[in-house]
Amino acid sequence: MIHKTFLYSFLERVRPMKHNGNCISQLLCFRRYGSKDRHEPNLSEILDDWNGKRRSDTSETSSDLQTYRKGISISAPRLMNFQSPMNHSISKTKDSTPPISSLPAAVTLSSLVKTLAQLEKQQHHYEIHRLFTKYKAAIPDFRRNCSSELYATFLSIVLQTEFVLHHYVTCESLFSEYIKSPNIKSGLVDVGLVTFLKNRNLPLATEFYLQILKDPETFFVSPNTLHVFALEVFKVSDLALMKQIMYSWLDSPEMSQLTPLNGTFALFHRLLLKFDDSDGASRFLSHPRVTVTNYAASDDFAACIFHHRLFTGELSTIQDIDQNLQEALSTTNNARRLDFYIEILKHGISKNDFSLVRFATQKAQEDSNVELGDDFHKHVCHYFVKNGLLEVLVRYLTDIVQDKPENYLNHTYVEQLWSCALRKYPILSNEITNDFCLLLDREKSNLNQSDWRIQFVSEKIRNHLFRAENKKSRLSSYVSLGSHFSTECAKAIQAALSSGDAIMARSKILDELQHGMKPSFSVLYSVLKVFMEDDVEAARSVDHIMRETYPKIPTKVDILWLKQNSRQSLSFVDKNNLGSVAKVQAARVAVTNVKDFERERRSTLNFQNYMQLSSIFLSLRDTKAATQTLESGRSLMDPSSEREWYIYYSTALKVYTRAQDPEKFLTLLREWNDNGEAQFITRDTLRSCRGFIKYFTKYRATEDLPTAGPELLSQINKEMDALLARYVNYKFQGLNDMRMVIQFLTNWIHTDSQGRSLYQHSIQQDLHQFQTATKAPPVKSEKKMNPH
Repeated sequence: MIHKTFLYSFLERVRPMKHNGNCISQLLCFRRYGSKDRHEPNLSEILDDWNGKRRSDTSETSSDLQTYRKGISISAPRLMNFQSPMNHSISKTKDSTPPISSLPAAVTLSSLVKTLAQLEKQQHHYEIHRLFTKYKAAIPDFRRNCSSELYATFLSIVLQTEFVLHHYVTCESLFSEYIKSPNIKSGLVDVGLVTFLKNRNLPLATEFYLQILKDPETFFVSPNTLHVFALEVFKVSDLALMKQIMYSWLDSPEMSQLTPLNGTFALFHRLLLKFDDSDGASRFLSHPRVTVTNYAASDDFAACIFHHRLFTGELSTIQDIDQNLQEALSTTNNARRLDFYIEILKHGISKNDFSLVRFATQKAQEDSNVELGDDFHKHVCHYFVKNGLLEVLVRYLTDIVQDKPENYLNHTYVEQLWSCALRKYPILSNEITNDFCLLLDREKSNLNQSDWRIQFVSEKIRNHLFRAENKKSRLSSYVSLGSHFSTECAKAIQAALSSGDAIMARSKILDELQHGMKPSFSVLYSVLKVFMEDDVEAARSVDHIMRETYPKIPTKVDILWLKQNSRQSLSFVDKNNLGSVAKVQAARVAVTNVKDFERERRSTLNFQNYMQLSSIFLSLRDTKAATQTLESGRSLMDPSSEREWYIYYSTALKVYTRAQDPEKFLTLLREWNDNGEAQFITRDTLRSCRGFIKYFTKYRATEDLPTAGPELLSQINKEMDALLARYVNYKFQGLNDMRMVIQFLTNWIHTDSQGRSLYQHSIQQDLHQFQTATKAPPVKSEKKMNPH
């Protein structure tokens, strides 16, 4: 096993590029990795055994299903009419098998349940899904010809499987059928509750939650029921809803014997701190049900406070972080110590500060009470992915992760390699994605089938390729937004767009935002940008929802509005034919507003903010202000970031073209060619540069630009040829790196496959030796055994 000090020495070699609940708990919290069981059963034998069974002469005992007669109504499609899952597109094989109801001799539900139970134990979720899809037409027959208990068992297995596979529309249908059962299985209430939230059905989820609190005898609930609900609400930062569900539980007489988990308290506490709700925090911490748990002295409380201090900037230096870390760890259980190091990793990644990533890694590897596993490594790898450090990522996986015999290739590392390659070479997005699709298809038989999430990654990669191929449509942005809302909303958007009704599509999205669960900030920001292009009033509504939902709004949102207002003022002059004088005056007012904004926000502006402001000044034809803002932003950029260099040069060349400064344009173009850190070049870059050169040539011909002489234009064309050559080299480098990554993954898949085969062989040998030993005659001992 590799020693932990080697991990830190690896990071030292990387230059700082940039500054327990019940079983259902594991199902609901979506732990990131698959089963550690490397034993691969013979799946074909199980299926052959099941398919070979025939319905016996004696039918199964039938009994009427008891119906749930409470006040809640769950509207869902009938079991016979399942819709295709919206969340993931499962590739289905063509099946010519007729429906079971039409077969003269078909399988029984008992044999089906027996097989499904075996597949469930081995985590073969896609096989369960395949069998359910294939034979779902027989469900009415099963319901009539079997006991209610057996039918409930069948529903519970399929329900949990569809939940794991994120088929939430199907889950809601299955759950509406399952709650008619007389005895609801432990944990499946949690599945149903989270399913409603995943389907963005907030009213139904809230109604169902309040009802199960009033009737815990009918619905088996546990502290984990509250935790999984709170976790989904926490993800979307809905403080008002979090208060409702928390206090409904804490103040419920029926729940007086079920104390929430400290981890659940911590989720609520984090939201209160995030929204700076000091009164809410005081009320929460002083609640009798909370004080009795001694939450304020728990590891969860300490981790919550440490997280808050990190992300609010209270711990501004590594020395401050180290001091607080040591204080927290002095009272922390060994099992929770890794959480604090991961918090520092997350903070370092959010700030893109390699020194924090290195600090967290050093401290973790020095801690003898901490075992660094996949959960730690994936966060370190996330930093490399974010910065497109593809070679470093492969080296890390080779030297640190793959070197450990207990580490196996899983879905996270596959997705990270793909994402990092896209980040490094976006101009090769389709080629990279195609290569990964071919690899996953070719090596399907060698991939670890117990890590069924590999299929998720495969589908995500294919969906990315599909979106890239259909990105040309003007309305495609609305379609992509629909995937973040409820199924009904997504269908309504699709129907509206099919008839070319973008107004209706916006109306559906707004209605969902106002009455349903709020999506993440990134989704809201995407909605805002799309709406701002088509309907400013609708964009204002989105902005209002965003500011109500999230306490801290990034400066880029205000800059987006600054750009919109500037554009709108000029557009108003044009539409009303107010003349050139009015347009100049409107532009001056807009420039003044932008300058005031820059002066007031100067302390919080970052590099990209300055590039955005420079572009606004340019659109207002104030090249002097655009140039000054451009250079102010350059002083804040990360000189080791390829993307920031790309943004700077792309913006600067445009600014100096509009400023009619060909000498500065040539200087920048030459600097770009000489800059080894600025490798990122796109086809759009080349197209824009050619347009800039045409601009200089045009104005030189009319003698409006006397400085753009033949010699200067010749030098600019020479540098342009050099930039083109760099682009070609960059593309070939990307293709070579892609071959390296695919070969690395192929080798890792084969190594894993061989390891699993050896493991299975050793298990069979041990079993054979055990069977042989049990057949041997017992050895008689002459000494009398001590009974104690």
